[in-house]
Amino acid sequence: MDACVFLAPRLPLPPAMGRQSPFWLLPLANRPLLLRMLEGLAAGGITRCHLLHDPGDLEAMQLVRGRLPQGLVVEWLPRGEGTLMESLTRLRGHLGEDFLVLPFPHLTGPSLGLLLEEHRRQRNACTVVAGEPNQKPPASAPKLFCCNQAVLGLPATLGCDDFTTLAKALVDAGARVGVCEAGVTVAPLEGLVDFHRCVLRILRKELEGTDRPGTRIEAGVFVGRGCHIHPTARLRAPVLLGDGCHICRDAEIGPGVCLAPGTVVERASALRDTVALRDCVVGPLQHVDRAVIQAGLLIRMPDLAMALAADPHFLGAQPAQPPLDNLNVLAQRALAAAVLVLCSPVLLGMYALHLAQPRKRLICMATVSGEARETADGKMRLRRFRMRTFSSQRLFLRHLPSLWDVLMGRLRLVGTEPLPPRSAGLLRESWQRVRFLAPVGLVPPWARLRGIPLTFTQKRVVEQEYTLCRSVRGDLRILCAALLQALPRQSEGKRPEARLPQNRQPEGPPPPRPQAPPRRAS
Repeated sequence: MDACVFLAPRLPLPPAMGRQSPFWLLPLANRPLLLRMLEGLAAGGITRCHLLHDPGDLEAMQLVRGRLPQGLVVEWLPRGEGTLMESLTRLRGHLGEDFLVLPFPHLTGPSLGLLLEEHRRQRNACTVVAGEPNQKPPASAPKLFCCNQAVLGLPATLGCDDFTTLAKALVDAGARVGVCEAGVTVAPLEGLVDFHRCVLRILRKELEGTDRPGTRIEAGVFVGRGCHIHPTARLRAPVLLGDGCHICRDAEIGPGVCLAPGTVVERASALRDTVALRDCVVGPLQHVDRAVIQAGLLIRMPDLAMALAADPHFLGAQPAQPPLDNLNVLAQRALAAAVLVLCSPVLLGMYALHLAQPRKRLICMATVSGEARETADGKMRLRRFRMRTFSSQRLFLRHLPSLWDVLMGRLRLVGTEPLPPRSAGLLRESWQRVRFLAPVGLVPPWARLRGIPLTFTQKRVVEQEYTLCRSVRGDLRILCAALLQALPRQSEGKRPEARLPQNRQPEGPPPPRPQAPPRRAS
């Protein structure tokens, strides 16, 4: 039987999380959600699956193309606009006589075959699976259903966008709607609460056909490759650790904890019913219960209360790919050194003008605040340094002396805006102080906006997003955008007309001669 899965529109996620990847690519127990869903559909008897996605998810599609389960034919189709039934009607030629519809991702297993078999046996126009009786809110009710081609031909069903309105329209039209109560195990994934709950069910082995990747070291505890666990750390089942996790001394992990690869848990910290996504760092002496963590973002369950951690020693992001970050710093220093060597005559001329006219103060020294660093007493304080600038309206000439600070490691070419200590002291809210976790630079992150004027608060919002999602590729894009803006552009106004010499006639046919008005007859 065929299946049609709606992956678009994207389910609501926090901006810092949804910007990284769509919902259907989140690591569900350290495996992509889409792969687990496709494996469950294949185990339930689905032979061909149509995935209706967003047009902007082409890059994410490439991540799962070579990892699809065998024996299952997958077709990627754009959803387009319209309701659920309108989209299915457009795909009528691709679907078989009977097909399964998933309005959003669901996790299934071999028991899905009971729903498909009952739908064929009863010859219903539409058959829906009943919810599990032992499951309590806040889990969403399963909304997958089977239907046939006759449903797509009814005009009353075209405006339906969910099963509730579809079932009512079918009953009014006299069609037969059935409910399968044969004990089909289905886990709906309609949001982040369902995602967190589904991970806990996988850890407790409550979902059929789902595996826990890793090596089993004791009952209910699975550990990936390259993990470092201190002898005094305690792991309470069920626990799943990804590759390269680092658990420090006196840490307590579990029960119900899933850590993504590269997660670090510092000393004497306790995690319970918590899911960590990607590279995260949990600071010492911290207690996290029933939450989803990604970098500096902590989301409480089930009320979805979000908190941004400004202190990296409570919750932060582990530097992704440290060799690439170090290579980025070396590349920026090499580029700054090359520009200083090439522009050394201009720089010497600047200092000569500054010494010849000291009253004008052509080269200024200003104290600015840098990123936050840990002091000897264990507190986080802002680093201060002296920054050189040249008094000029041109951006390149103004920051040319500052390249020496980039060469010495005090600045970077791309980073947050260097603020005076007085302006930095005004940033007291937690989301505003997130910017101090990133290095300061000459080119701010809003340079990619191509000259759009921003207020002081809007700049701080852009810096917060840059701090949480910065990467080497993103820095290169910002730097290229700043270089393109620095290029001279021709004004958009009227161009001056070219003047021809007096002894040269313009090319082209001569202008027509004015004709005399016709004379009136007397």
